Amino acid sequence: MNISSQRTMTIQEFCKLYRLRLTKDKCGEEIIPGKLGHLFDHGDGQFGMVLEDTPSGSSRARLLLSRRKAALQGGFSQKQQGECESVLLFDARNPKQAELAARLVVAKKKRNVQANPASLANLVRPSTKMPPQPPGTDKLAVVDPGGLATTQPLEISDEGYGFEGFPKSAAA
Repeated sequence: MNISSQRTMTIQEFCKLYRLRLTKDKCGEEIIPGKLGHLFDHGDGQFGMVLEDTPSGSSRARLLLSRRKAALQGGFSQKQQGECESVLLFDARNPKQAELAARLVVAKKKRNVQANPASLANLVRPSTKMPPQPPGTDKLAVVDPGGLATTQPLEISDEGYGFEGFPKSAAA
């Protein structure tokens, strides 16, 4: 997908280009969620990256600090900084910055759901391990080494058992 450098990129185009998931936050704004924060459209061709610590669990302050330093070295501009939260801006048209942002927040990627023809043929082809059985039979088919199916009656002894599988002493 070739995006013109003169027009701004929307968050939908950004998600499609880098195969990222798009959701809405509590306010209804479209964001790209990640494990360590999220990406959002800041406007004027710039996107924002929020690195934030989770309120529960152990603190990730050092991890977020190192990721903020990596973003600043990658050419991001700092918009807001706190102890456990940072907001950094980057150019959405710059592929290096865009991939770095997705990697830093550990953004969730969309899975490829394209099936190859060989996989589809395996779904359609019948299994060769056990021959088909007519419905309602009480015999099991056993495949012998020669490849011919032989049938054997299912042997279940009824000795010692009474009503519905309970021992006769309990059923009486």
